[in-house]
Amino acid sequence: AEIDTPVTWQTTDGRLTSVWAVTEDYQKRGLSCRKMALETTNNGETFATSYGFCQVDGSWLLDLE
Repeated sequence: AEIDTPVTWQTTDGRLTSVWAVTEDYQKRGLSCRKMALETTNNGETFATSYGFCQVDGSWLLDLE
C-alpha cells in the first residue's frame, strides 16, 4: 500500500468499519519496516491504534518493540 492512502473495510451489516493506512517507512536493525494506523468504528464507538511491521525473508511480521 502507498503511504497515507486509506483502505476501508466494512461488514455487510455496516456495524463495523475499519480504515487503515500505512503512515511511514522506517528501518530497524537493517530491516525494512512500515507503520500502519488502524481506526475501527463499532456501533458508533471508535478505537484507534497503530502497529509496526518489518519484512523478514519476504514476509511482513509484527514489530513488537
